[in-house]
Amino acid sequence: KYTPVGDSLRNNLTALGEELGLPYGDKAPFVVDIGSNNGLLLLGAKTMGAKVLGVEPAVKIGQQARDAGVPTITAFFDSTVGDDIESRHGLVDAVVCTQTLQHIPGARAVVKHVARSLKPGGRFVVEGRYFIDTVESLTFDTIYHEMMSCFTLGSMRTLLSLEGFCI
Repeated sequence: KYTPVGDSLRNNLTALGEELGLPYGDKAPFVVDIGSNNGLLLLGAKTMGAKVLGVEPAVKIGQQARDAGVPTITAFFDSTVGDDIESRHGLVDAVVCTQTLQHIPGARAVVKHVARSLKPGGRFVVEGRYFIDTVESLTFDTIYHEMMSCFTLGSMRTLLSLEGFCI
């Protein structure tokens, strides 16, 4: 019924979601997940009391998230979606992009839209394959046609710094 997820990934997403769902001061945060898949990360944040919203372009997978109780927009994250989220919900406390940014053509535009969507002091959490590990472990077979980019720490730092983020 749900997208297959192993225990290691499930535990990682749940723990990250719980950490992001912790109240920021006296208010529960608003967390948006770009490429939210079946909503597993956001379920962890929701459990901690966060307001959550997924952005998932795959229709069936987005429906799985909604069936699990995670509000989800079926779309690619862009300026239109970012503006819509802001007009309906306000600025965001945390935006998460796990194993997604490397699949998006025009990653800089996404980072720019995220910067516009965040409250001052908000968090942008990016998780993805680290290219140096791929080289050192000779696991080039894990790179496939849907990956638009492979990031090193330096390239990620450069990309994020263009919009004022720091690692």
